[in-house]
Amino acid sequence: MAMLDWLRSRRVSSSKGAKPNAIVRVTPTPFYAVSIVPGQNACGATQSQSGKRWLSAGAPRLPLPGCNAQSCGCRYAHHADRRSAERRWIDRAAMPQHFDGVERRVMRKRGRRDTDY
Repeated sequence: MAMLDWLRSRRVSSSKGAKPNAIVRVTPTPFYAVSIVPGQNACGATQSQSGKRWLSAGAPRLPLPGCNAQSCGCRYAHHADRRSAERRWIDRAAMPQHFDGVERRVMRKRGRRDTDY
C-alpha cells in the first residue's frame, strides 16, 4: 500500500517541458513538537497539560487518562521543527583551514614484522 502511494506521488507528465503533476507531500520529521489545545469543555487533566510541548512520538494520546468529558474536544497543535541549519562548526565554515605548521608526528613501525608499515 505504501509503495502504491509512493508511486502515485512520483507521477510526472510525459511531455517534455510540461510541469509535473506530482503530488507534493511533506514528510514529517521525528523532531517536530505537538502541544494539546483544550477543547470547549476541557477536563482538569487537559488543563494541567495545556502549553506543554512533546516530541510527536512521545505525546500522550487523546483523550488523556483521567479525562471525564463525555466527548473529548481536545486536539493537538503541531509545531514546526526549529532546526533549520547544521549545528556543526565545520558545516558552517565555507572551507576548513589547512594546518600549515611543522609536522610533529613520529613515524614508527606499527607491527612486529619487518614488512609491517
